[in-house]
Amino acid sequence: MVKLKYPPPKEFLETETRNGYTISTDMKKVWAVELDLAQELLRVCEKHKLNIYAISGTLLGAMRHEGFIPWDDDMDFIMSRKDYKILCEVAPREFNAPYFLQESDSGEELVFGCAKLRNSATTALEINRVFSYNQGISIDIFPLDNLSDAQSKKFFQKKRGSLYRTLTWGFAFFSTRYFPAEGISRIPKKVIHKLFSPLFVKLQSFFYKKMTRISQIYNRNKTKQSQVFVFTNMYDDFYNEDFGSVRYEPFEYIKVPVMNGFDRVLKATYGEQWKQPAKEPNCHGTMLFDTDKSYLEYLKESVEIK
Repeated sequence: MVKLKYPPPKEFLETETRNGYTISTDMKKVWAVELDLAQELLRVCEKHKLNIYAISGTLLGAMRHEGFIPWDDDMDFIMSRKDYKILCEVAPREFNAPYFLQESDSGEELVFGCAKLRNSATTALEINRVFSYNQGISIDIFPLDNLSDAQSKKFFQKKRGSLYRTLTWGFAFFSTRYFPAEGISRIPKKVIHKLFSPLFVKLQSFFYKKMTRISQIYNRNKTKQSQVFVFTNMYDDFYNEDFGSVRYEPFEYIKVPVMNGFDRVLKATYGEQWKQPAKEPNCHGTMLFDTDKSYLEYLKESVEIK
Protein backbone atom coordinates (compact mmCIF):
# COMPACT_ATOMS: atom_id res chain seq x y z
CA MET A 1 0.00 0.00 0.00
CA VAL A 2 1.18 3.55 -0.73
CA LYS A 3 2.48 5.62 2.15
CA LEU A 4 -0.35 7.53 3.82
CA LYS A 5 -0.29 10.80 5.74
CA TYR A 6 -2.71 9.29 8.25
CA PRO A 7 -1.83 5.57 8.39
CA PRO A 8 -4.33 3.08 9.88
CA PRO A 9 -3.70 0.88 12.91
CA LYS A 10 -2.04 -2.35 11.74
CA GLU A 11 -4.91 -4.51 12.97
CA PHE A 12 -7.35 -2.56 10.80
CA LEU A 13 -5.96 -4.16 7.64
CA GLU A 14 -6.72 -7.70 8.78
CA THR A 15 -9.47 -9.65 6.98
CA GLU A 16 -12.66 -9.84 9.01
CA THR A 17 -16.36 -10.69 8.75
CA ARG A 18 -19.07 -8.13 9.50
CA ASN A 19 -22.80 -8.78 9.26
CA GLY A 20 -21.99 -12.09 7.59
CA TYR A 21 -19.91 -10.35 4.91
CA THR A 22 -16.15 -10.92 4.57
CA ILE A 23 -13.98 -7.84 4.04
CA SER A 24 -10.62 -8.73 2.54
CA THR A 25 -7.29 -7.12 3.34
CA ASP A 26 -7.28 -5.63 -0.17
CA MET A 27 -10.58 -3.86 0.47
CA LYS A 28 -9.35 -2.73 3.89
CA LYS A 29 -6.43 -1.07 2.11
CA VAL A 30 -8.87 0.78 -0.17
CA TRP A 31 -10.80 1.87 2.93
CA ALA A 32 -7.56 3.05 4.54
CA VAL A 33 -6.76 5.25 1.50
CA GLU A 34 -10.28 6.72 1.63
CA LEU A 35 -10.05 7.37 5.37
CA ASP A 36 -6.74 9.11 4.74
CA LEU A 37 -8.45 11.30 2.12
CA ALA A 38 -11.32 12.03 4.51
CA GLN A 39 -8.95 13.20 7.24
CA GLU A 40 -7.16 15.52 4.82
CA LEU A 41 -10.49 16.89 3.57
CA LEU A 42 -11.73 17.53 7.11
CA ARG A 43 -8.45 19.23 7.98
CA VAL A 44 -8.89 21.75 5.16
CA CYS A 45 -12.58 22.30 5.98
CA GLU A 46 -11.79 22.93 9.63
CA LYS A 47 -8.99 25.34 8.70
CA HIS A 48 -11.31 27.40 6.50
CA LYS A 49 -14.37 26.98 8.76
CA LEU A 50 -16.37 25.16 6.10
CA ASN A 51 -19.36 23.09 7.21
CA ILE A 52 -19.28 19.56 5.84
CA TYR A 53 -21.28 16.44 6.70
CA ALA A 54 -21.19 12.72 5.99
CA ILE A 55 -23.97 11.70 3.58
CA SER A 56 -25.34 8.64 1.81
CA GLY A 57 -23.58 5.36 2.72
CA THR A 58 -21.00 7.17 4.88
CA LEU A 59 -23.73 8.71 7.04
CA LEU A 60 -25.56 5.39 7.19
CA GLY A 61 -22.34 3.59 8.06
CA ALA A 62 -21.50 6.06 10.80
CA MET A 63 -24.91 5.79 12.48
CA ARG A 64 -25.49 2.06 11.97
CA HIS A 65 -22.04 0.44 11.84
CA GLU A 66 -19.66 3.04 13.32
CA GLY A 67 -17.70 2.66 10.09
CA PHE A 68 -18.06 1.47 6.54
CA ILE A 69 -21.11 -0.49 5.50
CA PRO A 70 -19.39 -3.89 5.04
CA TRP A 71 -20.23 -4.13 1.33
CA ASP A 72 -19.53 -0.46 0.49
CA ASP A 73 -16.41 0.84 -1.25
CA ASP A 74 -16.50 4.64 -1.01
CA MET A 75 -17.08 7.71 1.18
CA ASP A 76 -19.47 10.60 0.52
CA PHE A 77 -19.69 14.09 2.02
CA ILE A 78 -22.03 17.03 1.45
CA MET A 79 -21.76 20.79 1.94
CA SER A 80 -23.60 23.94 0.92
CA ARG A 81 -22.83 25.28 -2.53
CA LYS A 82 -21.27 28.37 -0.89
CA ASP A 83 -18.78 26.33 1.14
CA TYR A 84 -18.26 23.96 -1.79
CA LYS A 85 -17.09 26.85 -3.98
CA ILE A 86 -14.68 28.03 -1.28
CA LEU A 87 -13.26 24.51 -0.99
CA CYS A 88 -12.65 24.40 -4.74
CA GLU A 89 -10.98 27.82 -4.63
CA VAL A 90 -8.53 26.94 -1.83
CA ALA A 91 -7.85 23.40 -3.11
CA PRO A 92 -4.81 24.20 -5.33
CA ARG A 93 -2.85 25.61 -2.39
CA GLU A 94 -4.21 23.33 0.34
CA PHE A 95 -3.99 19.87 -1.22
CA ASN A 96 -0.45 18.80 -2.04
CA ALA A 97 0.49 15.68 -4.00
CA PRO A 98 -0.63 12.97 -3.97
CA TYR A 99 -3.89 14.67 -2.94
CA PHE A 100 -5.84 16.25 -5.79
CA LEU A 101 -9.28 17.87 -5.74
CA GLN A 102 -10.94 17.10 -9.05
CA GLU A 103 -13.72 19.47 -10.08
CA SER A 104 -15.03 20.71 -13.41
CA ASP A 105 -17.22 23.70 -14.25
CA SER A 106 -17.22 23.12 -18.01
CA GLY A 107 -18.55 19.58 -18.15
CA GLU A 108 -16.42 18.97 -21.25
CA GLU A 109 -14.70 15.96 -19.71
CA LEU A 110 -16.03 15.49 -16.19
CA VAL A 111 -19.78 15.15 -15.71
CA PHE A 112 -19.88 14.20 -12.04
CA GLY A 113 -21.40 17.49 -10.90
CA CYS A 114 -19.50 17.01 -7.65
CA ALA A 115 -15.88 17.20 -6.54
CA LYS A 116 -13.65 14.21 -5.88
CA LEU A 117 -10.63 14.30 -3.60
CA ARG A 118 -8.22 11.75 -5.04
CA ASN A 119 -4.96 10.06 -4.12
CA SER A 120 -3.01 10.28 -7.38
CA ALA A 121 -0.59 7.55 -6.31
CA THR A 122 -3.39 4.95 -6.39
CA THR A 123 -5.85 3.56 -8.94
CA ALA A 124 -9.65 3.29 -9.19
CA LEU A 125 -10.57 2.41 -12.78
CA GLU A 126 -13.99 1.54 -14.15
CA ILE A 127 -13.77 -1.81 -15.90
CA ASN A 128 -14.03 -1.59 -19.72
CA ARG A 129 -13.96 2.22 -19.71
CA VAL A 130 -10.81 4.22 -20.40
CA PHE A 131 -10.59 7.88 -19.38
CA SER A 132 -7.60 10.22 -19.44
CA TYR A 133 -8.41 12.23 -16.31
CA ASN A 134 -7.14 11.53 -12.79
CA GLN A 135 -8.43 8.16 -11.64
CA GLY A 136 -6.85 7.73 -8.25
CA ILE A 137 -8.93 6.32 -5.41
CA SER A 138 -11.35 9.05 -4.35
CA ILE A 139 -14.02 10.30 -1.98
CA ASP A 140 -16.97 12.40 -3.15
CA ILE A 141 -18.01 15.91 -2.06
CA PHE A 142 -21.52 16.94 -3.16
CA PRO A 143 -22.84 20.52 -3.34
CA LEU A 144 -26.24 21.12 -1.76
CA ASP A 145 -28.56 23.57 -3.56
CA ASN A 146 -31.80 25.20 -2.43
CA LEU A 147 -35.20 24.20 -3.74
CA SER A 148 -37.97 26.75 -4.19
CA ASP A 149 -40.61 26.85 -1.44
CA ALA A 150 -43.31 27.27 -4.09
CA GLN A 151 -44.47 23.78 -5.08
CA SER A 152 -44.93 24.61 -8.77
CA LYS A 153 -41.49 26.25 -9.04
CA LYS A 154 -39.87 23.39 -7.13
CA PHE A 155 -41.53 20.86 -9.44
CA PHE A 156 -40.18 22.52 -12.59
CA GLN A 157 -36.76 23.15 -11.02
CA LYS A 158 -36.39 19.45 -10.22
CA LYS A 159 -37.82 18.26 -13.53
CA ARG A 160 -35.55 20.51 -15.55
CA GLY A 161 -32.53 19.55 -13.44
CA SER A 162 -33.31 15.86 -13.96
CA LEU A 163 -33.81 16.37 -17.72
CA TYR A 164 -30.52 18.26 -18.12
CA ARG A 165 -28.69 15.61 -16.12
CA THR A 166 -30.15 12.83 -18.31
CA LEU A 167 -29.15 14.65 -21.49
CA THR A 168 -25.65 15.37 -20.12
CA TRP A 169 -24.99 11.74 -19.35
CA GLY A 170 -26.68 10.56 -22.54
CA PHE A 171 -24.33 12.56 -24.75
CA ALA A 172 -21.38 11.69 -22.48
CA PHE A 173 -21.85 7.96 -23.09
CA PHE A 174 -21.34 8.58 -26.79
CA SER A 175 -18.39 10.94 -26.34
CA THR A 176 -16.14 11.45 -23.30
CA ARG A 177 -17.51 8.43 -21.38
CA TYR A 178 -17.67 6.23 -24.48
CA PHE A 179 -17.23 2.51 -24.05
CA PRO A 180 -17.88 -0.27 -26.58
CA ALA A 181 -21.36 -1.77 -26.60
CA GLU A 182 -21.95 -5.50 -26.68
CA GLY A 183 -23.37 -7.58 -29.49
CA ILE A 184 -25.13 -6.16 -32.54
CA SER A 185 -25.13 -2.56 -31.26
CA ARG A 186 -21.34 -2.45 -30.99
CA ILE A 187 -20.59 -1.35 -34.58
CA PRO A 188 -23.30 1.33 -34.95
CA LYS A 189 -22.38 2.79 -31.59
CA LYS A 190 -18.71 2.94 -32.60
CA VAL A 191 -19.63 4.64 -35.89
CA ILE A 192 -21.79 7.23 -34.08
CA HIS A 193 -18.94 7.88 -31.64
CA LYS A 194 -16.42 8.43 -34.45
CA LEU A 195 -18.68 10.71 -36.49
CA PHE A 196 -20.42 12.78 -33.85
CA SER A 197 -18.20 12.77 -30.75
CA PRO A 198 -17.03 16.42 -31.14
CA LEU A 199 -20.65 17.59 -31.41
CA PHE A 200 -21.75 15.40 -28.52
CA VAL A 201 -19.00 16.83 -26.30
CA LYS A 202 -20.35 20.32 -26.92
CA LEU A 203 -23.92 19.21 -26.21
CA GLN A 204 -22.73 17.36 -23.11
CA SER A 205 -21.09 20.56 -21.82
CA PHE A 206 -24.11 22.68 -22.79
CA PHE A 207 -26.60 20.62 -20.78
CA TYR A 208 -24.16 20.16 -17.89
CA LYS A 209 -23.95 23.93 -17.49
CA LYS A 210 -27.74 24.23 -17.70
CA MET A 211 -28.06 21.58 -14.98
CA THR A 212 -25.70 23.40 -12.62
CA ARG A 213 -27.40 26.74 -13.31
CA ILE A 214 -30.94 25.49 -12.65
CA SER A 215 -29.76 23.83 -9.45
CA GLN A 216 -28.45 27.14 -8.06
CA ILE A 217 -31.21 29.63 -8.96
CA TYR A 218 -32.65 29.76 -5.41
CA ASN A 219 -29.38 29.69 -3.45
CA ARG A 220 -29.68 33.39 -2.60
CA ASN A 221 -33.10 32.73 -1.09
CA LYS A 222 -33.73 31.37 2.38
CA THR A 223 -35.70 28.21 1.65
CA LYS A 224 -36.91 25.21 3.62
CA GLN A 225 -35.52 22.44 1.45
CA SER A 226 -32.54 21.56 -0.72
CA GLN A 227 -31.27 18.81 -2.99
CA VAL A 228 -28.17 17.34 -4.61
CA PHE A 229 -29.05 17.88 -8.26
CA VAL A 230 -26.30 15.78 -9.79
CA PHE A 231 -28.15 12.68 -8.55
CA THR A 232 -31.75 13.81 -8.68
CA ASN A 233 -32.92 10.22 -8.92
CA MET A 234 -31.00 9.14 -5.82
CA TYR A 235 -31.93 11.69 -3.19
CA ASP A 236 -35.26 12.99 -2.00
CA ASP A 237 -35.62 16.51 -0.67
CA PHE A 238 -33.62 17.48 2.42
CA TYR A 239 -34.67 20.02 5.05
CA ASN A 240 -32.14 22.80 5.53
CA GLU A 241 -32.82 22.96 9.25
CA ASP A 242 -31.42 19.43 9.55
CA PHE A 243 -27.99 20.78 8.57
CA GLY A 244 -27.73 23.26 11.45
CA SER A 245 -25.38 21.97 14.10
CA VAL A 246 -22.79 19.23 13.65
CA ARG A 247 -21.73 16.29 15.82
CA TYR A 248 -18.84 13.89 15.33
CA GLU A 249 -19.51 10.17 15.21
CA PRO A 250 -17.05 7.24 15.22
CA PHE A 251 -16.20 5.88 11.78
CA GLU A 252 -13.64 3.07 11.89
CA TYR A 253 -10.60 4.69 13.59
CA ILE A 254 -11.60 8.32 12.85
CA LYS A 255 -14.67 10.49 13.47
CA VAL A 256 -16.85 12.05 10.78
CA PRO A 257 -19.15 15.10 10.98
CA VAL A 258 -22.86 14.30 11.08
CA MET A 259 -25.78 16.73 10.77
CA ASN A 260 -28.16 17.22 13.70
CA GLY A 261 -31.12 15.95 11.68
CA PHE A 262 -29.42 12.74 10.54
CA ASP A 263 -32.52 10.60 11.16
CA ARG A 264 -34.73 12.52 8.73
CA VAL A 265 -31.88 12.70 6.19
CA LEU A 266 -31.40 8.94 6.33
CA LYS A 267 -35.14 8.30 6.05
CA ALA A 268 -35.24 10.53 2.94
CA THR A 269 -32.56 8.38 1.31
CA TYR A 270 -33.08 4.88 2.69
CA GLY A 271 -36.60 4.84 4.09
CA GLU A 272 -38.02 4.35 7.57
CA GLN A 273 -36.12 1.11 8.15
CA TRP A 274 -32.61 2.51 7.65
CA LYS A 275 -31.42 0.96 10.92
CA GLN A 276 -31.94 -2.56 9.54
CA PRO A 277 -28.91 -3.84 7.56
CA ALA A 278 -29.77 -5.15 4.10
CA LYS A 279 -26.94 -6.17 1.77
CA GLU A 280 -27.21 -4.40 -1.57
CA PRO A 281 -24.69 -3.95 -4.40
CA ASN A 282 -22.90 -0.60 -4.55
CA CYS A 283 -23.95 1.81 -7.30
CA HIS A 284 -20.47 2.39 -8.75
CA GLY A 285 -20.22 -0.54 -11.13
CA THR A 286 -17.21 -2.85 -11.28
CA MET A 287 -13.99 -1.13 -10.25
CA LEU A 288 -10.33 -2.08 -10.39
CA PHE A 289 -8.63 -0.80 -7.24
CA ASP A 290 -4.87 -0.70 -6.76
CA THR A 291 -3.44 0.78 -3.56
CA ASP A 292 0.16 0.20 -4.68
CA LYS A 293 0.17 1.61 -8.19
CA SER A 294 -0.79 4.96 -9.72
CA TYR A 295 -3.47 5.12 -12.41
CA LEU A 296 -0.81 6.84 -14.57
CA GLU A 297 1.08 3.58 -14.83
CA TYR A 298 -2.03 1.84 -16.16
CA LEU A 299 -2.55 4.56 -18.74
CA LYS A 300 1.12 4.54 -19.71
CA GLU A 301 1.13 0.80 -20.19
CA SER A 302 -2.14 0.97 -22.16
CA VAL A 303 -3.46 -1.99 -20.22
CA GLU A 304 -6.76 -3.33 -21.54
CA ILE A 305 -8.92 -4.02 -18.51
CA LYS A 306 -11.52 -6.75 -18.89
